[in-house]
Amino acid sequence: MSDEELSEEDLPSEEEVVGLETQSQKSEREDAEVQLKLKASLIDREELVLERVALRINQIDWAVIGHTDFDEIEDDLTKIEGIDSFVEKKLNALEIKTYEQISRMDDINMKVINDAIEFPPDRILKQDWIEKANNLSL
Repeated sequence: MSDEELSEEDLPSEEEVVGLETQSQKSEREDAEVQLKLKASLIDREELVLERVALRINQIDWAVIGHTDFDEIEDDLTKIEGIDSFVEKKLNALEIKTYEQISRMDDINMKVINDAIEFPPDRILKQDWIEKANNLSL
């Protein structure tokens, strides 16, 4: 039988196996691969942001807010309204890991930290993190 004599029944269907996957499975896999590449670039971007934030660590007055000890338990900063998991990562990149540190921020440190984590001006003040951290540290 020549190529010209093939009927429609002989042509591969949409679900025809291509390698070990059907055409629709191949399409789904290719779509998933595109999504993974996008996710990877987002992860890379997140890491770059965290590195950029960490570069500002020396601007913080540690005598005011205090250092965390290596063995000190970190608080769940996401319990403070206005801090999501990415903001918590930014704070952690600055070595801010406890409610006590946040509660001890003065006006200067608040501005420095606000700028370091790339927030709009006075967001930490407007969201009243100090009061919320005080309440959580009790």
